[in-house]
Amino acid sequence: MKDIYSKLCLLLLEECFGSTVRHIGNNLLYGPKTLREICIGTSLPEAKVNEGLCDLILHGFVTYYKNNLNIEYTLHPCKIIMILRYSRYILFAKTYCGDEGEMMLEEVLKYKRITASQVIIKTYKRIEQIPSNSTEPPSIPNLKNIFELLVKNQFLMNSKSSKTMTENSERPTYNLPDLNLTAISKSLEGKNIKFSDRKIFWEVNFDRFTQDLRDQTVISAVTRKFDKEAGELMRQLINLMYLRTASWADTSNPIPYTEIKEQVKKLNYEDLERYLDQYLRLLEEDKTQFIKRVGDSGGGQYSVNMKNAFKELTWATLENIVTERFGSKAARIFRLVSTEIDVSLEQIQKLAMIPAKEAKFLTYTLSQENYIQIQELKKSGTSSGPTKLPYRFCIDLDKIVEMEIEHCFHTFYNIITRRKHESISNKRMIEKQLRIQILSANLKEHGATEQQLADRADTGDADNMGMDAHTCTRANRESWRIGARHVLRLLRAHVRGSNQSVCKCPAIGREESLARRFSISIVSTCPDIVRVYMVQIRDYSPTDEDSERSSTPVTVQERAGGRSPAGALSCRIE
Repeated sequence: MKDIYSKLCLLLLEECFGSTVRHIGNNLLYGPKTLREICIGTSLPEAKVNEGLCDLILHGFVTYYKNNLNIEYTLHPCKIIMILRYSRYILFAKTYCGDEGEMMLEEVLKYKRITASQVIIKTYKRIEQIPSNSTEPPSIPNLKNIFELLVKNQFLMNSKSSKTMTENSERPTYNLPDLNLTAISKSLEGKNIKFSDRKIFWEVNFDRFTQDLRDQTVISAVTRKFDKEAGELMRQLINLMYLRTASWADTSNPIPYTEIKEQVKKLNYEDLERYLDQYLRLLEEDKTQFIKRVGDSGGGQYSVNMKNAFKELTWATLENIVTERFGSKAARIFRLVSTEIDVSLEQIQKLAMIPAKEAKFLTYTLSQENYIQIQELKKSGTSSGPTKLPYRFCIDLDKIVEMEIEHCFHTFYNIITRRKHESISNKRMIEKQLRIQILSANLKEHGATEQQLADRADTGDADNMGMDAHTCTRANRESWRIGARHVLRLLRAHVRGSNQSVCKCPAIGREESLARRFSISIVSTCPDIVRVYMVQIRDYSPTDEDSERSSTPVTVQERAGGRSPAGALSCRIE
């Protein structure tokens, strides 16, 4: 796991900061090092190493401490992996604080530490660049309120000094600064202003976002298993839990029934208010045990068991993975081994109600894939000869979870690598599509009709898909030759009649007997695309060696099903 974990971290560093920072990160993966050791290990100039370390320290991926002789730098891969969660964090900010909150969080993630005035100014400029039907400029007071909402939800926390780059164990603060809106307006006009909050920096509170992600996972699980009212009840229980319990405690302190009832009355859920006792009993008696009744005083007291809830969700996730990979019978065996203690192969065959041969095959398949483990049981006493030792099947939950996390890291690494490959391979087409989108947006701003925009889109599709034999790469030419060769093979099988002439196509490299122009429709493996190849070969009679070497054009057209001929893809092979 460590190998793919390190590869994924380095790939994320290269995506965000470039190859230089990747080399520095690769060197620091082996342990803390000084500046001189990093320069020697990476073979990079000291200036570039300093610049890369500044970026890593600024974003919290590297910390430093001074020993008796030198300053050593330490890399934190666990913080680099959190880059994968940034999109989910941004979605949370958009859900609670709107589009402006999303932009503000993106700016804070980009600069890591930034003042409130700078966040508002950068967000204001971004909103101005977005095309909108509204003629009014963005409101600075509104942006200030959005920033205060981010702080109120604890998505942003105060970092009083930008020079503090080491690990900070102090409790985060959320004191709102006094923002001068007049100074912000003057700065947007181009004036040089010194802001009153220039020494107060803000950064993202990743712990709060991770906590919200955890809560949302539990609420979604309850909603899927029961209904919307049960999910809303679970949300209110979690909110009440935070009033009396630490955020990451395994089990919450008791929550009185009266408080739960008062909290539910504030909601617009009549069914939940009417059947509150039944919903509480349903969550309590379920095997997942999201909540537990811990007392009877005051109508009852309940506690939220987060640790047990996630353990049950982990088991359910693993069962789904086994079902998808090996089938429902294998999942039945996996579930049986997870619930029984010291279960043998004979017991699995009997309790799972699966034929002995199939049960044995599935059991050893799961064992080979490390979803279940085999343990030998030693008999007490001595034996005079070799005997068959009994063994049992069991499940090591931590080991399986670690294996599945490694699979996830492999998946992320492959997806990012593939995305990079596709972006490089289709760079020309992506650039064309971007130009078409910009042109369409400009036409829309100048009052173009829907028909004109549709015509522009069709023309753009044709331009995007158009290929020329003189400009396409060798691989594209070869693929088109293979397609043309396949069409000519079909034509040869369909040629009938006596009016035949022999023609030679150098691109195909073979002679074909053809009578006239043919149109053949070939349905590809994709059901939404119908490829129509129009092959036209000029008849001729070779009279001398030179004419035999003459080039005969072959035109191959491809169009999507339902698309007009004007939007067809064409390739001319000479």
